[in-house]
Parts: sequence; structure tokens; C-alpha cells
Amino acid sequence: MKGFSLALAAVLCLLACSSPESLGAALPEGRAYEQVSLADKNGGDVGGPLLEGAFGHALGQSASDANSILYASFSSFADAQSAELFTYYISTRGDAGWSTHAISPPPADPPRLLENPPFRAFAADLSGAVLEWGKPTLAPEAPADYENLYVGAPGDYAAVGEAVPPNRLPDSFRLTFAGATADLSRIVFEANDALLPEAPAEASSVYEWSAASGLRLVSVLPEGEAAPSASAASAFGSDFDKVISADGSRVFWTAEGQLYVREGGVRTVKLNTSRRAVSLGDGSAELLAISADGSKAFFSDSTSLTDALDDHGGLYEYDLEGESLRLLTPEPGGEPRVEGVVAAAADGSAVYFVARSALAAGAQDGEPNLYLARAGTLELIGTLANGDSSDWTSWSEERTSRLSADGEQLAFLSRISLTGYDNRNAVTGDPVSELFVYDAGEDRLTCVSCNPTGARPIGRATLPGNTFSTYQSKIFSADGSRVFFNSADALVLRDSNHRQDVYLFADGEPQLISTGTSDDISALVDVGGGGRDVFFTTRSRLVAADRDNGSDLYDARMGGGFPEEPEPLPCEGEACRGPLGAAHQPAPFPATALPGPEAESRVKRHHRKRCRRHHGKARSRSAAAAPRRCRRGR
Repeated sequence: MKGFSLALAAVLCLLACSSPESLGAALPEGRAYEQVSLADKNGGDVGGPLLEGAFGHALGQSASDANSILYASFSSFADAQSAELFTYYISTRGDAGWSTHAISPPPADPPRLLENPPFRAFAADLSGAVLEWGKPTLAPEAPADYENLYVGAPGDYAAVGEAVPPNRLPDSFRLTFAGATADLSRIVFEANDALLPEAPAEASSVYEWSAASGLRLVSVLPEGEAAPSASAASAFGSDFDKVISADGSRVFWTAEGQLYVREGGVRTVKLNTSRRAVSLGDGSAELLAISADGSKAFFSDSTSLTDALDDHGGLYEYDLEGESLRLLTPEPGGEPRVEGVVAAAADGSAVYFVARSALAAGAQDGEPNLYLARAGTLELIGTLANGDSSDWTSWSEERTSRLSADGEQLAFLSRISLTGYDNRNAVTGDPVSELFVYDAGEDRLTCVSCNPTGARPIGRATLPGNTFSTYQSKIFSADGSRVFFNSADALVLRDSNHRQDVYLFADGEPQLISTGTSDDISALVDVGGGGRDVFFTTRSRLVAADRDNGSDLYDARMGGGFPEEPEPLPCEGEACRGPLGAAHQPAPFPATALPGPEAESRVKRHHRKRCRRHHGKARSRSAAAAPRRCRRGR
């Protein structure tokens, strides 16, 4: 009878004590939850402040095979060597689960601020990274006290610059990462002093580094001399993928408003040279996108560069293979007013851009019109709102548009009702952003985040943000048929928490990836494995091993899941006592720090002071929010 009572108690406890999240809800496509981050995170969260917005609250990069993922946290745990404002981690999937290691270097001198994290790029397989770093040096060949670029993996970094800048002291020397190939075998950067004898002194020049060839000057004019002052085609914070081709053979740069490409380290071509019979000058060019191999470049110029009667400047395509220049924005009435490029196909066959001129039927003059240029034609996708500018911004961390791998599916956010759905907030009456997908093959626009019931929304749709400079988070499956996003609106009946959740749109309908029952927001981080893996953060405890209320990183993996360890049976009587001395609470610091209760109070005071000192610097947190986090994060 006693055994029966124990078994019954275990069943009742399982039913009564387990949350719906831990019991598991039906996930689409045969997916199962896997906890990626550690169960013990030292009382902290994955990610940073909980921001229910375009940037979510955790930002990461999935490896090319999706069996490892990079992410950051305001908390230090695992084998972290430092406890700065951001600590970076890589979790790797094994046969029995995910393991986690910290990759942040030891503390910098002086400490780095939130807006200046050290990592600039990661290899596609996460095997290495590029860091901008000052003191202490991370490689023995690096000049002491000078900022440098480092390439490699923790404990095995190589310094890009090995010579002391000849004309700059440490406090005036600036070195800025600009781009890299996916394997980090080639790196492009700017420096404001001569790192090579042929470079101008105390002027900005563009350099390329490779493990095979070392350092060489990129900013060389077509005539062969070094440009007196130059910069990479995009400044820090922009789309780095438009600086260097996938194989590293072509590097794009600018000098005095003129656009150049350096090919193979031996030849320079100027792209915005006027082709008019009577030149009006070369104008001032801005590179907006390139094809993956760098053979096609899309740039804007305010000056007419061709003899076409409807050429009043605008968006141009330069084909390096045929050395041809083509105007993409014919405008007989005047300036096309190109705002920016939203996306370009990897093979350069199509480019999506925004212009304020009416270049096609249905466009509105003076408004941001979204166009597709391909095969010599120009199509209007829709007229957007001025507030949708993050769709075409050159700042990658703010970009709210994505292109599928084949270039046929474009996802973007808009406050405009492009498909007829009433997107005014049901409470405030203000229009909210919805996620649209344009199918170029079918010439079809779909609102994937609009409530299928037709009810007005209670919240907006968002995409994951981008903080790891060269990487743009993925939201499409490999074939572009499925798209993943965040929605603060309840798009299915199971979504009952009135919080942001993670969704999949496939076969014409939305489906939940997160539970829809968490008491806090869930946020998409990245999509990997061609759509097999969906990484997101949540406070829901989705597996038995997750026993805290912190924000964790999960993978909703097709065919995934690990065996759960059984819950211990409830004890009775003397069995509940355990061996003498077994009751023990692990100390947050080494036990040798201080003895007795005094240690605990001093540790807590130390934590609160340290937490306020660090978190109080974050611009994204209010002065009141930082102390609340510091109180509960002990």
C-alpha cells in the first residue's frame, strides 16, 4: 500500500506541479524543445534588458550547420574569464545535450562600454572571431598599448598589425574593422596612420590582411599611387557584406566621393566614371549593395552618368565582368530620389530598393516606394511609410528586412496596410508594424503577421536584431517557403499570454513556436539548418532540467529533443532527512572569501554595487530599472 501511495503521489505531483510548458505543447513540423543555455546561469539571464521591440532581448549567430550558436549575456557564468557588461558564449550540441563555454577575453584596460563590444565578426562555423582590442594585448607580436585587430579563437589570436604606428600615439591611433570573408581568411579595415611604407602618413587608408599574404594596401588609385585619404565602402555599423566579395578577391572603397574596387590586390577600377559623351562630372557615389562574387555593384550617384535622356542620377548597376554601367531608375521628370537598397540577390540578378519618385504605375511621388529591378524591368511592390525606414537603412543592427537565399522572397515590416488588413491597434488606434513577404516569382504580397481572424492587432510584429556586425540573423527556411518572426498579437487560439511570442508562417497560416503562455516575452534569435533549428529566448521552463525563472536560449529543432531525467519520487519520514551535513547552499563566491553569515551579506552588497556600476551604464535601461535588476539578480 505504501508503494502504491508513493507512485500515486508521484503522478499527482507530475500533473499538479509541472507547468504546461514543461509538459510540452504540440509543436509544428515534428519539432521538440532543447535547452541550449546552461541550467545554472549564476542567477542571470541570456540576453540583456527585456525589450519588446525590433531587437528582441537576445541576439545571436547560429553556425552554418546550426549545431552551435553564439550569443551574449549581461551575466557571467560557465567558464567566463571576465564580467564586463556583455559576456559572449558559444553553446555546442552533443549527443546528450548542449554544452556552453564563454569566449570573452579577460577584462580590458580600461573596461569596454556597452556600445563598444570587442567582437566585430565571427566565422560562419563559429570557429574564429575578429576583435578590436586594446590593452592587454592578446598576442605577443602586437604592439603594446595600441588598439589592434585580432583574428582567431580564444587563446590562439593573431594580431593583424605587428608594427608600431610611426606617426600616432596610442590615444590618437584608430583602427576600424570593415569586413571579412566568411572564413575570416581575409579581413578589411581602416587605419589612420601608415601601417605600410607606401601608405600616406597620419591619413585614413584601407588595408587588407590575410594569413597567407599578410598586410597590403587596398586604397590604391587606378594610376598606381596611394589615395591621400580613403575609407572602406561602408563605415562601422553598416552592411559589411558590401565591402568584400565572398572569395576576398574584390574589395570596395571610397575616396573623395568616388567609388573604387581593388581586384586581386593588383588592379583598381573606378565605378562611377561618367559614360556621357559630354561629361557632367563623376558626382559623388555611395555603394549600396554587391553580388556575392563582387562582379556586380549597385550604387547611387546624384549626377547623370549615361547618355540616356531619362538619366538624372539615381541607382546604377556596374558589371565588372563586362565593364558596363546601367541606370536602374529612369526618371524623365527629374531626380529619382533613391533612399536606399533593401536587399540584393546573391547573384546580382535582382535588387530591391526604395525611391521617392514615381518610377512605375501606382507609385506615389514623394513617398517611399518599394521597387524590384530585375531583367531590365522595374516593378512596384508597394508604397511604405516614412517610419518604415529601418527596412532600407544601411545600419545592419537596425535593418528590419530579410531576403531568402534564392532572392525570391523579401520580408519587410511596414505600418502601411498593404493588403487591406486593418492594422490599427485595437486599444490605441495607432497603426502597428506587420510583417509582409513579397514573392517575386508569383508577384504576390502576403501579410504573414496579420491576424487571420481579421481582428485588429493588440501588438506589432518584429524581427530579431543584429549586433554581431557582419552577420544578419536569418528568418527564412532554405527554400523560402517558411518564415519565422515575433508577434505581440495572438495569431492562434493557444496564444493566451498577451505577450510577444515566436511564430512560424507556413502553408498560408501562422503557427506557434514558443508556448504562448509565458508570463514574459519570448524572442526569436536566429534560424539555422535551413529552418530545422529555431533559436529563441523565453522564461518558460520547457524541459525538466530548466528549474529557474531566468531567460534561457532554446532550440525548437525538427526531430530534436533529448531524454529527460526522471523526477525523484517524493520522500516519506526519515528518508527525507538525508545524511548529516547534506543540507548545503552553494556560495555565490568561493567559500574562502569570508566565513559565516557576514560573508553572505557582504557578497550581496558587493553584487549590488557591481551590478549598479555596470548596468547603470546601459543606455537602454532606465535609472530605476537597473537597481531592480540588481536586487533580483543575486
